[in-house]
Amino acid sequence: MRDQVTRWREAREITSYCRALADRLIDEPTDNPGLEPAQDWLSWARGYATALDPFQTLPDAPKHPDLTPEDLKPYLQDWSPYGPDQNQQR
Repeated sequence: MRDQVTRWREAREITSYCRALADRLIDEPTDNPGLEPAQDWLSWARGYATALDPFQTLPDAPKHPDLTPEDLKPYLQDWSPYGPDQNQQR
């Protein structure tokens, strides 16, 4: 989950940066020789943000571990991990 949150935040920051850059490029004259490379880079950056964003694909829920009654014993004190009718000591 932490990885997904980190990636989501970074994607949001990059997307915000791309919006600001796009706004800046609108004011550039079309004959500026740096305009086309900047637009190409902006296109790449938008694609990178999209690929980074975990919301672009729905994440799988974490898998629950398969627990056995033996796994529960340390947490049950005197109670049976097999249920109330199985060797209950209280």
